Amino acid sequence: MRNKRLAVVLTLTLLAGCVPSLHPFYTDADLVLDPALVGTWWGDGDDSWTFEEAGEAYTLVHESKGVTKEFEAHLFRLGEVLWLDLYPVTPQEPDFHDVHLVPAHSVSRVWLEQGTLRLGMLSPEWLDEKLERKALSIAHERVGETIVLTAPTAKLQKLLRAHADDPQAFRRPETCAREDGRRALCIDVGGDR
Repeated sequence: MRNKRLAVVLTLTLLAGCVPSLHPFYTDADLVLDPALVGTWWGDGDDSWTFEEAGEAYTLVHESKGVTKEFEAHLFRLGEVLWLDLYPVTPQEPDFHDVHLVPAHSVSRVWLEQGTLRLGMLSPEWLDEKLERKALSIAHERVGETIVLTAPTAKLQKLLRAHADDPQAFRRPETCAREDGRRALCIDVGGDR
């Protein structure tokens, strides 16, 4: 029965090659606000990410190829490292399709520098390889080819702290600049190189 419930975790995080988690990667004590994050960041082409402060978090509106998605975004710090937890906002009037989707959290390591936002998402390939070799132990379920983390927040944070500087777990995007002067956003979702 548990696998059937997890089989409906088909949010944007799954489709984008991220590692979804049923639990957040942060606690309220970890949250930080950074005014430098607020505003619109531009990725490839006209892909945009707009962050607005919303209490102790942010509202993120992601626009890509004419499709707009909204997320709760929580910027948090573990030690000296910044992280971003994204959680999709459920439509106010979900349709029959939407009620079958289970929202999930995703996490990225953050490098926020003068006019540049770099996000290194937790690599699903790295995680899969570590789990297969039993080099890592964390509660999870496999839904088809997707790993869904089911560990509580404390265990998720232990994973982040232990592997924050592993360039295979969280790859820092290399080139991140725009010729048009817009604030640049670069994302690395892991994947094989």
